[in-house]
Amino acid sequence: MVKINNTSGFTIIELLVAVFIMATGFLALSQMEFLSLRQKQMAEAGSNATNIIQAAADRDLAEMKRITLLNNQIFVAEANGNNPDYSYCDGSTDASACSNCPCNPLARVAPDISTTTGTFVDKDVECAAVALNSSDVNEIVFTTDKDVCISDYKIITSTFKSDGYYLLRRASILAERSIIDKFKGTSLIQTIFTVDLTYTAKSPKQFSESEFSLELRDNLAVQGIQIKAQSDDYSDTVPLSSGSWGFVVVPYIP
Repeated sequence: MVKINNTSGFTIIELLVAVFIMATGFLALSQMEFLSLRQKQMAEAGSNATNIIQAAADRDLAEMKRITLLNNQIFVAEANGNNPDYSYCDGSTDASACSNCPCNPLARVAPDISTTTGTFVDKDVECAAVALNSSDVNEIVFTTDKDVCISDYKIITSTFKSDGYYLLRRASILAERSIIDKFKGTSLIQTIFTVDLTYTAKSPKQFSESEFSLELRDNLAVQGIQIKAQSDDYSDTVPLSSGSWGFVVVPYIP
C-alpha cells in the first residue's frame, strides 16, 4: 500500500496573513483617496477666498481712484474758470460720495486718518459676509460689530442659497513725515501717509473659533496692500468757501 502525502495548498494562517495584507492595502488606498479629496476641497476653498479678497481690494482701490479723479476735476475746472459740479462732495444728492468737500479718497478704509506727523493709527478690524453665488462686490458691507456680521452672513447665504465666507479688513495708517513744498515757499507742509491694508477670508468655522484674528493659520487666505498718499493744497485754485481745499489727500494707487 502506497501512502500519498499531499502538502500542496495554503494553511489557514497563510490565508489570514494574505487577507490582512490586502485589507491594509485597501485601507491605505481609501485614506489616500480621502486625503486627496480633502486637499482638493482646501485648494478650492483657498482659491475662492483669494478671489473674494481680490475683488474686495479692487473695489476699494477703484473707489479711491474715483474720488481722487473727482477732486482733480474740481481743481482743473476752477483753474480753467469753468463752473464745477460740487454735488459729488456736498451731500446734496443721494449720489454724493461725501458731505464735505473735498472728499477723502481713503475714507472707505480710513475715514478718520490723523494729519499729525509721526502719528500711527491701527484701525479696528472690520468684517463682512460674502456669499459665493453673489458676484456684486458692492454688496460687501464692512462692520466692526461681530454680531452684525454674523447676522449678515445668515441673511446673505439664505438669500443666495449658497455657502459663504467672512471677509476681514484692517487699515494701519502712519503719517510718516512732513516736507516743505519749495515751489510755494514755506507756507505749505505736506504730510506723507503710508496706509497698510490687510484683507483675509475665513470659513464660518474659522470665524467662530478665531473671530477677528488676521493670522494666516486662522484664515483661508491673506493679502496685504500698501498705499502711499500725501496732502496737497488746492486753496490757491479752489475757493475755500466750497470746502477745506487747503488739505486734500492724494493717494498713489498701485
